[in-house]
Parts: sequence; structure tokens; C-alpha cells
Amino acid sequence: MTKKTRKAKTVGWRYSEAKKLMAQDMIDGIVATDIAIKDIKKLYDQYYAGHPFFKDFPFDKELFKGRVSRLQHSVQRYKEYSKMDSEAFAKDRLVYPQKTHNVKGEPLWKGSEAAECLIEDMKNGLHLTMKPQELRETRECYKDFNKTRFSKRIDQMKQKAKPFGATPGQTKSKKKKKGSGNIKVNSSLSRRGLVQTYANST
Repeated sequence: MTKKTRKAKTVGWRYSEAKKLMAQDMIDGIVATDIAIKDIKKLYDQYYAGHPFFKDFPFDKELFKGRVSRLQHSVQRYKEYSKMDSEAFAKDRLVYPQKTHNVKGEPLWKGSEAAECLIEDMKNGLHLTMKPQELRETRECYKDFNKTRFSKRIDQMKQKAKPFGATPGQTKSKKKKKGSGNIKVNSSLSRRGLVQTYANST
């Protein structure tokens, strides 16, 4: 009796890496969002033809044209909202400057260099190979926080990650969340500085 081979599930355009790559190109300004693309085939050939993300999305003029146009609109709105948020945040900071120390005179963890570094170190799995105090000794910014506070931060980050299926530094599959088709920055897909800005001409 022969075993039935399962067909690999194909991901639709909405949640595809291809769409995310194109969106990131638009966010980075490689592809314009405020003007219609004149030669849609040229855009596809120059940036997406042959890319592994697009192997399931061969060129179809009308289909690709619609996808580009809708994505341009979505990214343009994203940029406008991001700009408004940034301006509002900047105004708030002028009125209410961000605190750097608590009432005891101790540095705040949130927004500190140590907080950013610990996220990176835990992504790289250093907390899995070192004890908290050993990890604390690897960076000067960690030493701004006493041993107890630093250890607690590691424990809190581990606990925070667990409901989502993985501790920083460990890789597990995650289900897609509803609404993940929305526009967002994907720095890992950024090609800024690697490809030229698209010349929108015939």
C-alpha cells in the first residue's frame, strides 16, 4: 500500500513573503508610493523576477498591476500615519521629557541601552549559555543595574516570551495572527543600499 504524499500548502499573496518584500521596498523608498508605476513589467523584471519569494507569483500584467497599486496605497497611508505619530510623540516629549531615573535615583530599565542590548543578547541565546551574573559582566551598560535587578529582567523576558511559544534565543513555529496582513516594517527584508531606487519611466 503506497503512502499518499501531502501537497505542500501554498501561501496566498496576502500573507506571502513576496508581498512583505515589495512592501518593504516601498517603505524604504526603493519603489515610489505617491505615483503610479508607468511600466509594470519593467518593475517586475528589475526587482522581482527570479526572486525565490516570487516563484509562486509569476508575472501577470493586470494581477501584478493591481497588487502594486493597492500596496502603494496601503504603504502611503502607513507612512502618513507614522509621520503623524512621530510628530505627536515629539511634541509630547517637549512637554513631558522622558524620565531616566526613578525616585530613588536609580536608572530606569525601559528605554535604556541595557534593555536594547539584552534583547539582542537573548535573541542570540547568550542567556542559555551564561549565568545572569556572567552575562552582566559582558557589557558596561549592564553594570548600571545591580545583580538582582539584572537577573529579574532576564526572568521577566523569559516569562513574557513563553505565552507566545518561545523563549528568546529559541526557535519555534508560530501561528499567524489575525490581521498579520497589515503593513509593517520588516528590517530583515530591507534592500536599502543594495538596490537602486526604481526609475519610474517608460
